[in-house]
Amino acid sequence: MSGRLIILPKKSWNVWDPKNIERVRRDEAAAAEREAQEEEKERQDAAVERVKEMKRRATGENDEALVVAAPAPEPTPVRLFAREERAAAAALGGKTEEEFEREQRREERERKRLGMFAAPVALKPQGPAPWYAS
Repeated sequence: MSGRLIILPKKSWNVWDPKNIERVRRDEAAAAEREAQEEEKERQDAAVERVKEMKRRATGENDEALVVAAPAPEPTPVRLFAREERAAAAALGGKTEEEFEREQRREERERKRLGMFAAPVALKPQGPAPWYAS
């Protein structure tokens, strides 16, 4: 005895189990059959379209009879709260909400980087950097 557990034959996903091998073969055969049916259907549809085109040409219909509808322009979103959005942007200093939040996150990161006791004045650069900072 080798001292190892031999539990693979008991597993339902055992790839060497004859039942699983047969199931894989059966599934692959079914998939091949479905694919063959789809290809046959595509060939049939193409043949029907060719016959229609030949009949159209034989009757003398012109190509101008076939009018293709132009795609509709993309709808613009309805802004139900446009007035409130403008008021909120004005309250945020003319910035969008995303820009304001991004600025807040940047300031918070800078505050954490400088230390928990940093004054808000220290976050904003004021004038040229001193000679010892360069």
